[in-house]
Amino acid sequence: MRKCHFRDWALSFKPLQRAFVARTENKQLSYTTVREITQMRGCCIEEIQNNIKAIQAMAHVQDKYVCTLDEDTLKKCKDELKEDPRERSACIQTLRDWCIAQPHLNSRLDDGFLLRFLRVGKFSQLRAQELIDNYWSARSADPQWFTMDPQESKMQELLDLGIFISLKGRDSDGRRIYMTNYCQYDPDAHSIDDVMRFSIMIMEYMTSDEYMQIHGCVVIEDAAGLGMKHVKIWTKDIINKMMKVFQDGYPMRLKEIHYVNLGPVFNSIYEIFKYFMKEKLRNRIKLHWNNDSLQKMVSKKVLPTEYGGEAGPIKEHIKAFKEEIVAAREEIMYNQQARFNVDESKRIKVEKEDSGWGLIGAYRKLNIE
Repeated sequence: MRKCHFRDWALSFKPLQRAFVARTENKQLSYTTVREITQMRGCCIEEIQNNIKAIQAMAHVQDKYVCTLDEDTLKKCKDELKEDPRERSACIQTLRDWCIAQPHLNSRLDDGFLLRFLRVGKFSQLRAQELIDNYWSARSADPQWFTMDPQESKMQELLDLGIFISLKGRDSDGRRIYMTNYCQYDPDAHSIDDVMRFSIMIMEYMTSDEYMQIHGCVVIEDAAGLGMKHVKIWTKDIINKMMKVFQDGYPMRLKEIHYVNLGPVFNSIYEIFKYFMKEKLRNRIKLHWNNDSLQKMVSKKVLPTEYGGEAGPIKEHIKAFKEEIVAAREEIMYNQQARFNVDESKRIKVEKEDSGWGLIGAYRKLNIE
């Protein structure tokens, strides 16, 4: 067998290098132990290869998922998402091994992060792989949309305007209700990139919510105040790119979309959005011309007073959600680290189905609930 120095080989071997990075950055491995390992001499490559999975598993030993879900939610995991608690860890490890093996992909590898992709993909490894590749590819393709800090002044202003918030509480199915009103912001004060950064910041927070991963969410989109100044900045190219990120780049389970306060300008932009929606998403859209219609599908118990609900004024929801987002700053910003990325020059080339980026040439289109 050919001999080599462990340090020289390890630093040139990406999976092992990542294991060392993960452990030392998370302070899970003492520097003494690292030094002892890297000073080993005379190891054969075959021996190292046989132990790589053990080393990688050690790198995440303190990132193991601990389930705190209630019995009803666990049952929903099993019935709808095909999540078997007995096989959960093995499924996560399989996805982790796949991520490590991809020469172009530098992903987070902790259990909680990988689990959100498995759940949305209903524990299909292929679907989870496609989605996680798209997730990081989107950031590399359009980095200007993925730099967001809840404490940044522009993000604070948009939080105060309430253009994208979560209402307090959940509906009878355990789902959070999100509400948008993009007509509240002034296009002269906030660029489309600001609005996209803000929206992605909220989606980043949404997907970290374990109950959202399982129960999904409902979105109410308020078109009140929609005018031509808003329509002009939502160009076809922007909408196309935004819908790709939303539908194919984030592990979300969007169960219903409700449009309310529809005016004469609404149809002109709605038709463009609908053109880029998948059929499954289009089938989940409901149009409401008044609050009575909305209340037939969304409980008054979770709706703000302004929509005929019993959950208090919208300003209270905006204030509470702003506090949530600011408190989640560390998690929201974690994935912005430079070490998480996609290097397209290292991607294994396959026949392209489309133009752009993603697992199969283009931004891979997924059929995910």
